[in-house]
Amino acid sequence: MKSSFFPFLLVLIFGVSCLQVKAQETIITGKVTDAKTGEAVPFARVFFPNTTTATATDFDGNYRLKTTLKVDSIGVLFVGYITRIKPVKYGATQVINFQLVESNTMLREIVVKPGENPALKIMRQVIEHKEQNDPDKLMAYECESFNRIDISVDNISDKIKNRKIFKDIRELMDSVIKLSGEDGKPILPIFVSETVSDFYYTKNPRRVKERIRATKLTGVGIEDGSLVSQLLGSTFQQYNFYENWNRILEKDFVSPIANSGNMYYIYTLRDTVWIGNTFCYEIQVNPKRAQDLAFTGTIWIADTSFALKRVVLEVGKEANLNFIQKLKIQQELVPSGQGPWVQSKARILVDVAQLTENTAGMLARFYTSNKSYTYNNIRPAKFYEQKIEVEEDAQNYTTEYWDKARHDSLTQEEKYVYSMVDSVKKVPTLKTLAELADIAVNGYYTIGKVDAGPYIYALGYNRVEGYRFRLGGKTNAQFSRKYVLKGYLAYGERDRKFKYSAQAEYIISRKPWTKIVFYRKEDITPLGIVDRPDESGDNLFNAVSTITSLKRFGWYEDNRIWIEKTLNKNFSQKLIIQNTSFSPRGIFPFAYYNNPELPASSTLSNNYTLNFVTLETRFAYNETFLQNDNERISLGADKGPEITLSVSYGPAAAFGGSFDFSRVQLDIEQYPNWGVLGNGYYAFHAGYYFSRLPYPALEVHRGNQSFLYNSQTYNLMRFFEFVSDHYAAFSYEHYFEGLMTNRVPLIKKLKIRTFANTKFLVGGIRKENISLHPSTILNDPTQPAFYTLSFTKPYWEAGYGIENILHLIRIDFIHRLTYLHHPDVSSFGVKISMQFKL
Repeated sequence: MKSSFFPFLLVLIFGVSCLQVKAQETIITGKVTDAKTGEAVPFARVFFPNTTTATATDFDGNYRLKTTLKVDSIGVLFVGYITRIKPVKYGATQVINFQLVESNTMLREIVVKPGENPALKIMRQVIEHKEQNDPDKLMAYECESFNRIDISVDNISDKIKNRKIFKDIRELMDSVIKLSGEDGKPILPIFVSETVSDFYYTKNPRRVKERIRATKLTGVGIEDGSLVSQLLGSTFQQYNFYENWNRILEKDFVSPIANSGNMYYIYTLRDTVWIGNTFCYEIQVNPKRAQDLAFTGTIWIADTSFALKRVVLEVGKEANLNFIQKLKIQQELVPSGQGPWVQSKARILVDVAQLTENTAGMLARFYTSNKSYTYNNIRPAKFYEQKIEVEEDAQNYTTEYWDKARHDSLTQEEKYVYSMVDSVKKVPTLKTLAELADIAVNGYYTIGKVDAGPYIYALGYNRVEGYRFRLGGKTNAQFSRKYVLKGYLAYGERDRKFKYSAQAEYIISRKPWTKIVFYRKEDITPLGIVDRPDESGDNLFNAVSTITSLKRFGWYEDNRIWIEKTLNKNFSQKLIIQNTSFSPRGIFPFAYYNNPELPASSTLSNNYTLNFVTLETRFAYNETFLQNDNERISLGADKGPEITLSVSYGPAAAFGGSFDFSRVQLDIEQYPNWGVLGNGYYAFHAGYYFSRLPYPALEVHRGNQSFLYNSQTYNLMRFFEFVSDHYAAFSYEHYFEGLMTNRVPLIKKLKIRTFANTKFLVGGIRKENISLHPSTILNDPTQPAFYTLSFTKPYWEAGYGIENILHLIRIDFIHRLTYLHHPDVSSFGVKISMQFKL
C-alpha cells in the first residue's frame, strides 16, 4: 500500500505546485499614449525591471505582457520620452495605461569610435535596394483605405476659459475629461471625420485616383462637407520615404533614406529586434542641424530585403516651420508579394503652437489604414482623369454601416470625441467665431442661399468717383447646383453714377467639368488692369488699389459669353465671345485718328468698340482639382509647368467694331523644387497684337506705385509707363527657406527667411500703332501718353528681402536698373506685404 500511495502523493504535490505557479502569473494589458496629445505611442518597449521579459506596443499603442516571475513594477521606454515606471500587483491580471511625457533631450550625444559606423553600412544597403522596395515601382496597385481625422484645441489655460467671450462654453470646458488619462492634458475636440475610399495607383504614366465611397464628418463651422471630404481622404496622407524629398505642409523634407541622407542625418544602430516574423535593425536618426527640414526618430529596416518596416519620425519646433510645434509621422509597411513593401497603417500628428501666451494651440491627428491590396490591374488612362471623386451618397450612410466599415472598432476615447464635438458645435459663441473666421478668409458672409461680399471692395476712393460704395454677392449651392448668379452694384459720390456687373453661370456637367457663363459689366477701371471676371488675385493689393490717386480710367461696357470644358486630366479649353466698348474717364491724353493715313484732314475719336473671339487652351500635367460646391479649386500641376495659349480674332466689320482685333498670348509658370537649396517660382509671358489699335487696347504693362509689393506687377514701374504691341517677360523668385538664416545663431530663433527675385521685360510698338495717335498727345513734355520698350534694352528690376517676420510680414528691397531717366521714377524702393506661409 505504501508503494502505491507514494507515487500518487508525488503526482498530487506536482499538480498542486503547477496550480500555484499558474495562480502566480502576472498578466498586464494597457495602452501607451503621449501625455500632451493623447496620441498612441507605437513600438515603445514595455518591460518588467530587472528581468529580460519585455514586449513592444503595437501600432495603436496597445500592449500585453505576462510573467511568472515575482515582479512589483512595469516600465515603458521610448526614444524622445521620459521613461515611466508604475507599480503592479503580483499574480493578478490588470490594466495599466501609460502617458509618456516628452524629454527635452531628443538629441543624445553621439560617441565616435574607431571604425565605420555600423548603421552606415546598413543604410548603404537600404539605398542600394530602394529600387526593388519602393511601392511606386509597382506597375499598379489598388486598396481600400480608411481614414480618421480629429482636430482639437489644446493648451487651454484658466485665463482663456475665464474670458467673457467664452462664457457660453465655460461649463463645457470644465467637463472636458483628460482624454489621454490621468497624466494627460485636457483637449477640446472641435472636428472629427471618417472616410472609406478606394485608392488606385498606376506607374506608366504615374497616376493616382481616389474614389471616396463614404464620409462622415462633424465639427464647428462645417455646414457642407463636399469640399472637406475631398481633403480628408487618403490622397493627402500618402508619404513615400523612398523618395529623396517629401512634400509636407508645402515644404520639402529630406527623407532619412535619401541617397544623400548622410549629409543631413546622424545614424545610430540601437538594437536588432523581431517584428512578427521579420528580423529588423532599429536605427535612430537625428538631423545634423536642428533647423534643417529633416526628421528625428527611429526607422526599422528588414534585415534581408533592407526594406522599411516601421517608421516613427518627427520634426520639432527647432525646424524653420511657422506655427508648428511638432509634426509626427508613423508608418507600418508590409510585403506586397510583388517585391516592394506597401503601407498598411499610418498616423500623422500636427501640433499647432500657441501664437501667444494668451491663445490656445491646436492638434490635428490623422489615421490611415489600408487593406485588401490587389496588384497589376492596369486600368485605362481615362479612369484616372479625375483624381478625387466623392460618391453622391457618400454622406448618407448609417451608424450600422460605419460599425462594419471601420478597419478597427471605435475606442471609448474616440466615442467621447464624437459626443464632445456634437456638444461643442451647438455653442453659440463658437458658431459665431467660426462664421467670423470664414468671412475673414473667404470674404463672404452667407445669408441662406446667398453669399454677400467680397467685403474688401465695399468702400473705395478715386479721383473720378470720389468715395465709391459697392455691394455684391453670389448664390451658393443651397440655391442651385446647376445655376450660379453673381454681381455687384456700385455708386460714386462724385460722379453720381451707378455701376454694376451681372453674371449667370450654368454648369452643364461636372464630369467632365463644363459650364457656360453670361457676363455684363458697366464700370470704370484703371488702364492696365486686366479684367478677368473668373479669376482673383492678391486680395490685400486689390483692396488697397480701390483707394488710389490714379488719373487714367476707362469707362468699359463689357459683354462676354464663354464656355469652358475640361478635355482630360491635362488639358482644358475656354471659348470666349467678347464685346467691349471704351471711353476715357479722368485726366489723361487720349485720342486717335479716324483716318490715320490722312491725319491732317482726319477727325479724332476717343472711344472705340472691339468685338472678338478668344480660344484659350491650358495644359497642366496631372492637375488636381477640388470641387467646392459650384466652384473648382486648382491645386496645380503634379509636375512640370502650367501653360496657357490664347488666340483672339475679331474683324472690325463684325457687329460694328471700330478696329480689327488679332492677338496671340502665351503664359508659362511653374514652382520648381530645388531640395536643400529651397524653392522657386518662374513665369514667362509673351504676346503679339497683329492689329492696328489705340494704345488703351494694347498691352499696358502693370506698374505699382503703392507701398505694397505685388508679384504680378513691376514694382518700381509707374502706372501707364510702358505700352507694347509685342512683348516678352520673364520673372524668377527664389525662396531660400532658411538655407542661410538657419546658420546665424541670433536670427535662426526668429525663423526669418530670405529670398531673391528678378524681372525682365522687353517689347515694342509698331509705327502704325504710334501714328494712330496725334503726336501732340504722345510727345506731351509734361505728361507723355506712354513710353516704348525695345528688345535691345529691357526693363529690368531685381530684388531681395526677408520674409516670415512675426510669421506674417515680408519686406522687399527692389532695385530698378534701366530707364532711370524717366520722370518720377526711383532706382530703389522698399515695399511690404503680408502672407501666410508654413
